Amino acid sequence: MLEANRRMLFASRPTGMVDAGTVRLDQAPAPKTGPGEALVKVRYLSIDPTIRTWMNDAPGYLPPIGIGDVIRSSGIGEVVESNSDRYRVGHLVLGTAGWQDHAVAGASASEGAGAMQAIPPGLDAPTALTCSASRA
Repeated sequence: MLEANRRMLFASRPTGMVDAGTVRLDQAPAPKTGPGEALVKVRYLSIDPTIRTWMNDAPGYLPPIGIGDVIRSSGIGEVVESNSDRYRVGHLVLGTAGWQDHAVAGASASEGAGAMQAIPPGLDAPTALTCSASRA
C-alpha cells in the first residue's frame, strides 16, 4: 500500500511577498494511474521565481495556479508503478511534478501537466532539473 500524498496547495493569492497563508499542507491518498500512465515518487523539486508569477491572477504563458491546486513546478521523480511501455519502474523522469510526494506521468510527452521525460543515463538528477528550470 502506498503512503499518503503530501501536497502543498495554493491557498490564497498574495499581495506582495508570499507568506505562510499563501500555501497550505494537505494530505490525500496517492493518485491512481490509468492506462499508459505511471506513478512517480517525487525526489527533487524546482523552486523558481516564475512560480510567484503563476500565483497572480493574470494571463501569462501558462495560466495562473488555481486556488486549491497543487503548486506548479518542475520536478524529478522515480517511477514506482507503471501502466506504460514509456515509463519503466525505477527510471528517473523529469516534468511538471508539482509540490507533492507523488505525481502521475501522462501517456505521452505532450500531455501538459502530466508530461514527463526519462532522464538520459549518465545525467545526474540535479543537473537535469537545473537545465529544465533554465528553459522555463
